[in-house]
Amino acid sequence: MNEYEFTELLKEVIENSSEISNQYYELMTFEQAGLLSYNNGLVLRLQDNSTFQITIVQSKEADLFNDFADILNPIKEEKRKLQNI
Repeated sequence: MNEYEFTELLKEVIENSSEISNQYYELMTFEQAGLLSYNNGLVLRLQDNSTFQITIVQSKEADLFNDFADILNPIKEEKRKLQNI
């Protein structure tokens, strides 16, 4: 699933949730709202005219964790060596 598909899915979930739908006045995608953004997302305007933007960014979680491990592992190894001196 990509960001666009997830944005549409989330919009549908919000629209079909009776608990949420009673609270909002207007719901549209960034594109529908005319927002210039590199991200996908939703704009939600409530009945009291407060407005919220929900940004959808697809992460590459596995890559982030692997990259983080690649950084930490040599540091941990060096620390172990220093402790054994």
